Amino acid sequence: MPRESSNTQTERHNPETTLTEFYNLFAAIVTPNGVKIIKFHMRRILGEEPAKVLEQNPKRFAEAFTQLFGCEEAVRIVEQMIISHFSIELESNKSLIGMLKEGRYEEFNRTLSAFNQVRARSGSV
Repeated sequence: MPRESSNTQTERHNPETTLTEFYNLFAAIVTPNGVKIIKFHMRRILGEEPAKVLEQNPKRFAEAFTQLFGCEEAVRIVEQMIISHFSIELESNKSLIGMLKEGRYEEFNRTLSAFNQVRARSGSV
């Protein structure tokens, strides 16, 4: 039994799974092609696989994401659109990208999981 929960924990924090969950949030506010564009440009900006960077250097991932959207304010607007779309209650000082900029990868994973549970319950993408 402990082995199964260990696998669940590993899958939950697998960088590929985490990145997929992150991108899935955007599917609610942009077209599927929009998500493909985000993925393409993140690979281009980072010069390597975004999942690897997300896990090993979350601050660098956050900086690339901010660069993609042009500025921190644009990233905040995108996050607010997602929060509003899913009617998510989030402390005003919390931000997914902010967590990454501060290197709080585990907290990012927990918050992302909560977002995706709400997304799944709402029946969105």
